[in-house]
Amino acid sequence: MINSVSKEFFESIQTPWLTRIMLFISDIGGPGSIALYCLVLVMIMWLHKKYDHIIQFILTMSASAFIAVALKEALKIQRPSGGLITEVGYSFVSAHTLIAMVFLVLLVYSYKDHFKTKIVRSFFVVASTLFVLLVGVSRIYLGVHYMTDILGGLFVGLIISSVSILLYNRRKMM
Repeated sequence: MINSVSKEFFESIQTPWLTRIMLFISDIGGPGSIALYCLVLVMIMWLHKKYDHIIQFILTMSASAFIAVALKEALKIQRPSGGLITEVGYSFVSAHTLIAMVFLVLLVYSYKDHFKTKIVRSFFVVASTLFVLLVGVSRIYLGVHYMTDILGGLFVGLIISSVSILLYNRRKMM
């Protein structure tokens, strides 16, 4: 039900200018772009001597990509038909959403102590959350994912991030 309602809604609001915006959001929030951001972030972490966070980041992002592919291959849920763009592979979970979620949660976690005020920290958290949600919305709008794929990506991404942070904190306490 949620999938058909959301698909119908996003099809009803499609316009050429909104499609260009959604394509842009999908591109900058995609796994290829996130991989580039990871490379830049690892270099920044190196400069800040956050070596433990680099290891956490590389392992967690790699695990996220593996888990996304494994879930797609295990469940073999077909993508919606008639999308504005063509994607290959299966639908569940949205790798765009999962990987963007993990990347931004780890980014916020790794640099939470660098924000001098609660307002700046809150702004960064809200902006990151909105970006992840926009990535998910763009994938539904473009017709390549169902709402449940996005919700699954958010949920699995949150679990992966949480486990990563728990393991990191446990290791730091040893």
